[in-house]
Amino acid sequence: MYAADAIHPNKTLEEKLQLIYTFRAGDKRLNLTIRQPYLDLLADLGNPHLHLPPVIHAAGTNGKGSTLATIRAILEAAGKTVHVYTSPHLHAFNERIRIAGTLIDDDDLEKRLDQIIALAAERELTFFEVTTAMALKAFADHPADFTLLETGLGGRLDCTNIVPHPALTLISHIGMDHMEFLGDQLADIAAEKAGIMKENAPCLIAKQDDDALYAQFAMLAAAKNAPLYRYDRDWHTAAENGASGTLTFDDMRGDTQTRHVFPRPVLAGPHQIDNAGTAIMACKLLCPDDITDAQISDGLRAVSWPARLEPITQGRIYDRIATGCTLWYDGGHNEDAGAALARQAALWQAEDNAPLYLVVGMMAHKDAAAYVRHLAPYATRIHTIPIVDAAESACTPDALKQKIDHLHPHIDAYSTLESAIDAVPPRSRILLSGSLYLASNLS
Repeated sequence: MYAADAIHPNKTLEEKLQLIYTFRAGDKRLNLTIRQPYLDLLADLGNPHLHLPPVIHAAGTNGKGSTLATIRAILEAAGKTVHVYTSPHLHAFNERIRIAGTLIDDDDLEKRLDQIIALAAERELTFFEVTTAMALKAFADHPADFTLLETGLGGRLDCTNIVPHPALTLISHIGMDHMEFLGDQLADIAAEKAGIMKENAPCLIAKQDDDALYAQFAMLAAAKNAPLYRYDRDWHTAAENGASGTLTFDDMRGDTQTRHVFPRPVLAGPHQIDNAGTAIMACKLLCPDDITDAQISDGLRAVSWPARLEPITQGRIYDRIATGCTLWYDGGHNEDAGAALARQAALWQAEDNAPLYLVVGMMAHKDAAAYVRHLAPYATRIHTIPIVDAAESACTPDALKQKIDHLHPHIDAYSTLESAIDAVPPRSRILLSGSLYLASNLS
């Protein structure tokens, strides 16, 4: 956690958020386990995790947030009310807790912060423990049809992995990230993510690049008697007729295959076709008898998930771009995210071949070369920039340039985002990427 995470327009709330951001359970290292102090806190709150609307619990390296956002959009289009807990936030802490369709307001948030701070006194608790407990209590206090929970890191030992009987678990695409906690092999990372599987609870496995993971997930699901649904066996999605075309969804369960045609999701990028397919299958399992294709279509048109290949059309940075330029922002920061963006870059190149300027800032602990190497072949130039809001743990522009210098002949380090944007010539495409901490620069 960084100082920028506690910034809030309400200064009273900001002071209280700054306090919970200091919680480290007596240890500066990230504590990845379900600990007794956390269980005691939940008990003092009335064990809210036992009193939630039906829970959809998602883990994965990339795509889980977009998939949950699409599930929420479809369910809401079908008239359902949905609680949502996601992380991190982009602009204000309230974004983490959505109660029956509405972000928690400042008054409710302050009340719950006061309660949680009082209960956390004399206990060694972490920021994510108190945040998760606060969200679960908020959800238990309000009726809704469904609850969507996104893991913070991993799965097996994540604070969200406390619900004993979820309606559905979901594992999105697995890639290399957080290896210091989850292991440095895909199989190790997958096993940690699969820790959210529960006895008899259906589990969805999204599209994976490594087919061996499907067999691993099947084995782990069988051990828990969890019905397993997986991409390319139980459903398949494909994009038709280019960027403005449609999405085909093949439901391959049972002995027959049925094809459904939907609009492409408004979220950009080929990877969002896969995420949408996972979300559609989830909704079909959750609401087998009362969700229509028209409602699914409405949800795909309405879904919003900022900072994931998001077109930027206003704000102070947009106002600086040269004539005829377009500006996109993506907060992805691992190799999997770089590969997904590269697929979109290939489509852009085929579409109009406008020069692509990659403007990138990254945290120091991320594998910058693994991320950039996928995008480098499509970039005209690469501009490295600082991350002002997390400067204490981010790469400096020069350090980032040094990490990736071997990947491209034209890489320039800039001291500010503004100067990097000003150096992009007219009629270019700009992709700002590498960290969610860059989002605050755009408003």
